[in-house]
Amino acid sequence: MLTGKNNDEKIWNYLKAKGFSDYGAAGVMANTQAESGNNPQNLQNIYEKKLGFTDATYTAAVDNGSYGNFVRDSAGYGLCQWTFWSRKQNLLTFAQAQKKSIGDLEMQLDFLRWDEKKMLDAMKKIADGMCQLAEEYIVNAGVDSVYYAGLGAESKWFTDEEFDRWIKPLDLQIMKAIKDAGGYCFLHMCKSGLNMERYDEDYSALADVVNWGVYEAPLSMEEGRKLFKGKVVMGGLPNRSGVFVDGDEAAVRQAVRDAVNGYGRKGLILGADCTLATEQDRSLVRAAALEARSL
Repeated sequence: MLTGKNNDEKIWNYLKAKGFSDYGAAGVMANTQAESGNNPQNLQNIYEKKLGFTDATYTAAVDNGSYGNFVRDSAGYGLCQWTFWSRKQNLLTFAQAQKKSIGDLEMQLDFLRWDEKKMLDAMKKIADGMCQLAEEYIVNAGVDSVYYAGLGAESKWFTDEEFDRWIKPLDLQIMKAIKDAGGYCFLHMCKSGLNMERYDEDYSALADVVNWGVYEAPLSMEEGRKLFKGKVVMGGLPNRSGVFVDGDEAAVRQAVRDAVNGYGRKGLILGADCTLATEQDRSLVRAAALEARSL
């Protein structure tokens, strides 16, 4: 059941519940907003007069069968303004199978996931924008590297086949753009419950440095060394728990020594599992850096 006070909130909450990042959900919603104003019953404006329907009467006529040309009338309809006959046929068949109105919001959101082309088109636009951003950072802003946070390897959201079809090609596109622009690519494998085997040799070929939540993935530093052979690993310290949260400088320095001594100096960038909290005590970060430099 959808939650929210209006369609915008309902769509956002739906996408977030399906595992979309804030940026991913925003990218999808930017497309649906442009197409339909996030109105699942939206009939393409120029067809209202042509067909003699409003959004509501068109939807009702399709639902009750009094209008039988939904598939072939070439009128854009719904969140994504589905227009081509095969797409509208799929939408109608999907709605009927679920015993839902053709204009039902939740049904259309489910259809977005089932009818992957529209979703992939939106994701591709987001990836294209991130490639441009990476190039601007490196070529014009003068940064040396980009920390790219990959999402989607969570086992609970996607099957291996879905990951290979939907997530991996866009990850590799963005990582290649970073390399082509002359930057170093730091691959951060984000979130918990990851199937780390999905980050295969194709990822390793483009990543200069790899980083993940050791305790969240879960994958130990040593296991990561074996999985990403020959790659520099960044990590060793938790970011939102442990010494950076409830420790003092002495505890931080000891944690740094343990991390470096346990992994070894070669091929290690001492860092956190992920980004540090904005409220992080910077004196503890300084203590970690000073201890690392002393070793």
